[in-house]
Order: sequence, then structure tokens, then C-alpha cells
Amino acid sequence: TQPGQPSQPTGPSPVLYLAYTYGVGLEIPCERLSSVMDRHVQACQSAGPRLCQLIGSNRTGDPQSYMQGYVSFRGEPNWLRTFMGGLETEADEAGGRITAQTVNSEDLTRQIVDTEARLRALSSLRDRLQELLRSRPGRLADLLEVERELARVQGELDATQSNLAVMRTRVAMSELTLNYQSAPRPVGSDTFE
Repeated sequence: TQPGQPSQPTGPSPVLYLAYTYGVGLEIPCERLSSVMDRHVQACQSAGPRLCQLIGSNRTGDPQSYMQGYVSFRGEPNWLRTFMGGLETEADEAGGRITAQTVNSEDLTRQIVDTEARLRALSSLRDRLQELLRSRPGRLADLLEVERELARVQGELDATQSNLAVMRTRVAMSELTLNYQSAPRPVGSDTFE
């Protein structure tokens, strides 16, 4: 380090746990919007649940005048990147365009590290309580109290493991929401109704 410059910490870089959320807005001609949406849903379902999970979809409107809808996925990051890479070409081929793109991330590093530490502490406490229950004969009231505490710790351990699994899934699988709309036609089948 040269004089006057701050020193950088040495050692390995910390692991970051980031959960990404993507959004893409598409404007597709109303007569083609349904087929584009269906292809996107089919692509996710064909990939299988390890790569893509359909969270939800909705489509409303009249194919002769105005339609809108959305499709929401949870996908493996590499699969999602490939899928999103083809959206602009697909929109062009359908006579549409991409109107919006967003990327958001949530840093779950601290929560995951803290939860892992909590799991270690709870596991250690559970093991000590189990050993106490096995090795210490005593009054029935004392044994029942240890068993109650053991059950409470085990329940807390299970809930913490579940929370950690949810956070890890959020990091391992990014979310993508596709919002579709058609450009309104000046005169459609429902204009005079």
C-alpha cells in the first residue's frame, strides 16, 4: 500500500447471496399475444421444474381489440439468461417490441450467514439436551422439563432449517415476470358495442 491510500483487507472475498428479480414488458399485436404467451409458458414447462417453475399467468382482453397479461417464472439463472436472450428476437418476429426491462436484487448474505450460525447453535443445544436426557437420571419432573425444552429446541431448529431452505432457493432460482400488452387499435370489434 502506498502512503495516503487505504489498505484493502486481505484474505478470500466474502460469498454473496443475492436473490435476483427480473421484469420485462412486451408489446405484442393483440392477435399474436396469446400464442407468444403460450410459447413462453411451454418453454418453462418443457425445461422442467429443476430449471423453471411457473408461478402464475393471466390473460385478459379481446384478441380483436386489446389484450394484456403476465407470466411469472422462477428459474435457474443460466436458463433464465438464455430464455431472456431470445425475447427481443421473438418479439420482433411477432411484430412487437420490448418496452421495459428491470433488474432488482436482494442481498440475503447476512440473513443466510446469521441463520446458518443460529442452526449451528441450536444443533449444539439440542445435542447437549439429548446427552443430558441420556446420562442424567433424576426426578421425573426434571426429566420432563428437559424433554419439553428439547422439543422446543427441535421445533425451532426445524423452522430455522425451513427458512434457510427458502432463502437458498431464492438465491438459486431467480424470478422473471413478463408483462404483455397489445397496442390498442383505433377501431376494434368491441368499439361500437
